[in-house]
Amino acid sequence: MLIISNEVKNILTKLQEAGFEAYAVGGCVRDLMLGRKPKDWDVATNALPEQVQKIFSDSFYENKFGTVSVKIQNVNLKIENDNLKFKIITSPQPSPLKGKGEISNLPTPLLKGGKIPSAPPYAKGGDGGFEFVEVTTYRVDEKYTDKRHPDAVRFTPNLEDDLARRDFTINAMALSIETRNLKLETQKEEKGFKFQVSDCNIIDPFNGQEDLKNGIIRAVGDAEKRFNEDALRMLRAVRFSLELSFVEQVSRKNEKSKLNPSQPPFMEREEKKTGFIIEEKTKEAIKKNAAWLQAIAKERIRDEFVKIIMSDRPDEGILLLHDLGLLQYIIPEFTKGFGVAQNKHHIYSIFEHGIFSLKFSVHPVKSSGAEFNGVKKNNLVVRLSALLHDVAKTEAKRGEGKDATFYNHDIMSARLAARILERLRFDNDTIDRVFNLIRHHMFVYDIGAVTEAGVRRLLARVGQENMQDLIDLRVADRLGSGVPKAQPYRLRHFQYMLAKVQHDAISVKMLKINGNDLMATLKIKPGPKIGAILDVLLAEAIEDASKNEKYLLLERAKQLNEVDLTQLRQMARTRIKEEKEEEDKIIKERYWVK
Repeated sequence: MLIISNEVKNILTKLQEAGFEAYAVGGCVRDLMLGRKPKDWDVATNALPEQVQKIFSDSFYENKFGTVSVKIQNVNLKIENDNLKFKIITSPQPSPLKGKGEISNLPTPLLKGGKIPSAPPYAKGGDGGFEFVEVTTYRVDEKYTDKRHPDAVRFTPNLEDDLARRDFTINAMALSIETRNLKLETQKEEKGFKFQVSDCNIIDPFNGQEDLKNGIIRAVGDAEKRFNEDALRMLRAVRFSLELSFVEQVSRKNEKSKLNPSQPPFMEREEKKTGFIIEEKTKEAIKKNAAWLQAIAKERIRDEFVKIIMSDRPDEGILLLHDLGLLQYIIPEFTKGFGVAQNKHHIYSIFEHGIFSLKFSVHPVKSSGAEFNGVKKNNLVVRLSALLHDVAKTEAKRGEGKDATFYNHDIMSARLAARILERLRFDNDTIDRVFNLIRHHMFVYDIGAVTEAGVRRLLARVGQENMQDLIDLRVADRLGSGVPKAQPYRLRHFQYMLAKVQHDAISVKMLKINGNDLMATLKIKPGPKIGAILDVLLAEAIEDASKNEKYLLLERAKQLNEVDLTQLRQMARTRIKEEKEEEDKIIKERYWVK
């Protein structure tokens, strides 16, 4: 039994009561049949936009595609069981309310007996919340010159014509509800309506149910034509293959890497998620026309790319993008690492290492070591950083074989990653955070080499709020190398050091004096010298936390006040440079770089 929100039910009911047809269409129908909560609802009708607006006063229509946005309250949809039955019909009966665009001649449906097979345990998605329902008049799209928007649309009285313009068969189904049989749900907390299985019809002219049952992504009709209409659909095919996944209980003890079959597996799992498969003709159409993606706005590409990165299996998504020829039109810089070997610290190529690092970045580490949390998932910044943290290694590489070096690749990769994200129109905050993590991902945490002062310096550069993300990136980097796993004790020791210095001064505002104290003690006016003195005091306090006492700072400030401004600034810069050179020396010795 389904529970549908009162608001959505009212939209369907009001359209039908006004003499029009009304169907839920597209992704919401697909999600219902998979036992998922629809993220939003779309309604198709033979009513013209102006007629829809007359029925729903709280709506707006500001496009040329026949879509009216009807405002509703924030609602949720609940699905009560996994074994849903529907009445499957070849052609819906003409509306009992006469004169409103009959639908006819739909092909024979795929499933016999009107029963949807029990769904496997598909991954749940979406929160079911939304504020508008889009109500669109049945339409036929004309030529797509820009491979994004139709040059013109033509309204049609036929539902099948409308479904035929959609991207994939699993999204080209419609659901009708005989609202006269709906029964009010008495449970107050549900705030919805229940309807019996016999009250619902599925219109499926392109066998979407069969593809849904078999886990297939298939274009509606001519795949090449569908992608020519909107080239972004090629990315959507990849995204759907990841999002519409289900869990298989399997053993991975003998599983070989897709990237490097000759290497042994370096991680075991008890289960894996199996995605939908892109049908062969659809796949070939993508490969043939991947270059069409260049016509798509970077913002739209970014949005689909983010959904792929934030899926449960982003590594497989990037691999599929590469196999289909799409990745070169999104991040061509990353594909340059394909087949480029590294050194003794990696068994994988630069490309493979980025893929595996992304794989292991999905979940953050537990404080007890490099283990999967299994519940919480890492944010977009960590995942993007894992994918791109070595993106400039091809430029930094010097030499060949096990002793090849990649000096400064962290700095070069941070800069290149920022340019990539700028090109894809990411927001500045995301770009800055990714740059920050990649720039510092080579930090030292060897026991004996790391000091409290070193940890304070790292905190000052990275920011305390970013440290967990940096640790998660570093662990993903280590696991993605395929050589050693992340060392739990070293990581725990570093986290202990972080906790130990968390209250030490790592910024001027954490010093136990401020500019007012300096002006009162030194009898000087506001000016750049105050800032220069504070910078030197901070550099010294970072090196030795015991110096962050008010009386010590003021005494030292009196000494520094005798030094001119230029020399003060040089003192601060010199201290920072010396500290950085010492840390670089440790990193070089550890990674055999010159």
